Order: sequence, then C-alpha cells, then structure tokens
Amino acid sequence: MIVAALAGALVAMGLLRVAARPRITVAVRSTPVGQVVELVGGEAGLGDLAEVLAGQGHDDILRRRSGDGWVLASTLIVEPGAELHVGGNLRLVSEPGQIIGLEARGGRLDVRDATVSSWDRRTGRPDPDPDDGRSWVLARDRATMDVLDARMVELGYDWPERYGVVWRTAGTGGEVRGSSFTGNWHGAWTAGTAPMRIRDSVFARSHVHGLDPSGGSRGFVIEDNEFSGNGRNGLILAVECDQAVVKGNRAFGNKGHGIVIQQRSDDVLVEANEVHDNGLAGIDVSGSARARLAANVVYANWTGVTVHDGAADISLERNRLTANRVDGMRVSTGGAVRTMRANLVDQNYRAGAYLDGGTAQLGPGNRLIGNEVGLWIGGRARRASVTGNTIAGNVLDGVHLEQGAGPVELRSNAIRSNGKAAFPVERVEGQPLDGFSR
Repeated sequence: MIVAALAGALVAMGLLRVAARPRITVAVRSTPVGQVVELVGGEAGLGDLAEVLAGQGHDDILRRRSGDGWVLASTLIVEPGAELHVGGNLRLVSEPGQIIGLEARGGRLDVRDATVSSWDRRTGRPDPDPDDGRSWVLARDRATMDVLDARMVELGYDWPERYGVVWRTAGTGGEVRGSSFTGNWHGAWTAGTAPMRIRDSVFARSHVHGLDPSGGSRGFVIEDNEFSGNGRNGLILAVECDQAVVKGNRAFGNKGHGIVIQQRSDDVLVEANEVHDNGLAGIDVSGSARARLAANVVYANWTGVTVHDGAADISLERNRLTANRVDGMRVSTGGAVRTMRANLVDQNYRAGAYLDGGTAQLGPGNRLIGNEVGLWIGGRARRASVTGNTIAGNVLDGVHLEQGAGPVELRSNAIRSNGKAAFPVERVEGQPLDGFSR
C-alpha cells in the first residue's frame, strides 16, 4: 500500500514515467472469402478490440451477448507485433454460408480461462457438424499461442490449417495447460512447430485424433493428459516427431490405438501411462527407431503393444500388459524389439507375446503368466532370443513354436505349470527346424 501510494505520488509529480500500452491498431478489409479483421499492432483484450471496431463503425463484428460472452462474426487475424488476450466466452460464427476463424499469423494469441467454440446463432449452440465447414483456431508464421485453463469446443473440419486448434510452421509454438479440447475435428494438431509442452489437459470426442503432433513437431513434452473417446487414435506422433516425452497420460476408449508412434518419430520415451479399452492396440509403434516403453500399464485393448513395419531398436521395460483381447505384445512385418525385460505379461486372451514376424530379444526377467499361450513364435519370425524369463501357468503352451521360424534361442527360462506343453514345435515331417536350441 505504501509503495503504491508513493508510486502514485511520483507519477503525479512527473518524477516517474509509466510505459504506455502500445496503441491498438485494427484494420478491416474485404477479401474474396469475406470480411477480415486484422489486429495490426498493440495489446488488446476482447473489450478493447470491440471498442476500437465500434469506433470505426463496425460494431456488428464483435458483440457482447448479455451473460454469454462475445460473438465474433468475421475472421480475426493477429499480425506480427500484436497481442490478443481471450478470456471469458468467445463464440466464432459457424453457420451455412459463413464460417470464420481466429488466427495468429506471427502475433501472439493468449487464450486463458476462456471458452472458445464454434457458434450457430440460429440454435444458440456450438456447431456439431463439420461436414459443411466449421470455425477454427490457427497459429502460424512464428506466432505464439498459449491455451491455459481454457475450453476449445466443436471446432474445425477436414481442411488443411482448419482441423480444429492448430499450430503450424517453423518457429510457431506455445503451451497447453489445464485445458480441454472436445468435439473438434482433431482435438489439436501441429506441424513443424517449435517444441511445445502439453500437460494436464483433456482431448476427447474428436472426429479423428485427440492430439496429433505431425510433420516434424520435435521435442514435445506431453504429460498427465487424458485422450478419450476419439474417432481414431488418442495420441499420434506422426512423421518425424523426434525426442518426444509421453509421460503420465491416460488413453482409453478410442476407436483406434491409444498411443501411436510412427513414420520416423525416433527416440521417443513413453513412460508411466495408463492405456486401456482402445479399439486397436494400446501402444502402436511403426517405422520409428529407439522408442522406449517403460512402466506403462496397458490393458483391455485389442492388443497391448504392437511393433511392426520397420520399427527398430524398440525396448520394453517394466510394463504390465494384461487382459488384452488378443495378445499382450505382438511383433510383426519387420519390427525389431531390441530388449524386453522385467515386464509382467498376464491374462491376455491369446498370447502373452506373439512374434508374428521381425526379430525380438525377450529377457531377462519377463513373466508371461496366465495367458492362453505364454510365447507364440510364428513361422514368419526372423530371429528370436528368449533368455531368463518365467513362462508359467498359461492355459495351453508355455512356448509355441511354428515351423518356418528363423533362428530361435531358448535359454535359462523357467517354463512350468502350463496346461498343455512347455514348448511344442509345429513342423513338417522330415524337415528340421533350423537354429533351435534350448
């Protein structure tokens, strides 16, 4: 109080100068696709922007609805050097013949403690139908967009840069924290951006993926989020999303996979996530190298973990893969598991681990218990080393080995108390099984 009073007195005497906020500069122009508002300079909230627009004779562009926040009727672009703060409720008009966007093109967009949604003025509700286009939020051209303690609702459609809430192009970035993305085309989508941190947020009921970093979105930290009920995958790291950390998330009830790593998204850590009840795999890895899956709990998916199509040097450590509807872990079509150790793989409907192709080194310290088959090595497996594991209490075989498998080493495993056999071998009469030792 004393400091504030003293500062006020000094200002009054002209002895202390307070930096004035940059003047808000707004331009309204017509384009072939409709009227566009540009925040060219200055720092503004929605009220500041509405006041300037009204002074220019455009009070129909941004209107305040009593008790219901703001309705924006023209696309708004935040240019380099300008900053827009969005708080409260902001409705983006989304109607037949008129859809508008909120865009940061080089400027800064701060969405904080706010709800941003598409808006159909005829129904007084967000627009649930993306088929005829729907309002969007976009940051690009080295813009910064933060979404903090906010709700992003029913946004986007199937068109580049209009997928819902989008960060795009090199140098663009921001932070997501404590927010929800519901009913969007993609919950949130990025391409080629600066490293971002996305945490404590919910990505739910998207038409496609919940969260989709893509196209060289490197170095992301994705922590303590929920990915649920999305039309395809919960989280997908697609196309060169290197060095991501995916930790402490929950992915469940998605129609596709829970968590996906694909297309040269190398050196990814997936740790301490809970992944369950997804339509396909809990965690799916393809076309990427050196992914490390550690301390995850993966259950009630079609398959717990799948490694396939050129996934190389993959490691699984201290995971629990349990009660999946087919296999706990499956390797196929050129996948390569460098190490699988200290995992509990139990109560899966078919196999604890199914090597349907590729190569794998299993052990030491895995427990394959209570599955229909503990370990199934298919005829297309190229090479397998199975060392120092416990394979016990499975309904049928401990290790089921098909004719045609490449070199297989079974060494120092405890294979016991299985319902049918320790290790039956399928073979064609008169043809030896190459490379088998125990």
